[in-house]
Amino acid sequence: MAKEIITPSQENLHEFEEVYNIISAHRNMACGAVNEQHLLECWEVGSYISGRLKSGRWGDSVVCQLADYLSNHQKRGFGKSNLYNMVKFYDTYYSEQFASL
Repeated sequence: MAKEIITPSQENLHEFEEVYNIISAHRNMACGAVNEQHLLECWEVGSYISGRLKSGRWGDSVVCQLADYLSNHQKRGFGKSNLYNMVKFYDTYYSEQFASL
């Protein structure tokens, strides 16, 4: 059975648009918050690995082991190349001013 489409009155349409705008605004803010957290996650992971690589405590094989470990623990998106991209992101944009944000 097909659902009957009811056209709202002009007054209701305006009110419906207000509710739609409220929902849209909050979803946009949620996406922004998620993006911000993802950026911070990449920054912190890159910082951690970069520090280990620069100090000589870790080498390429340890980064590979970390990628395997994260994969085995259901963490997707943290393969060796992505981990090195996070290091590159951190090393490229590191500054005291940026870090304080």
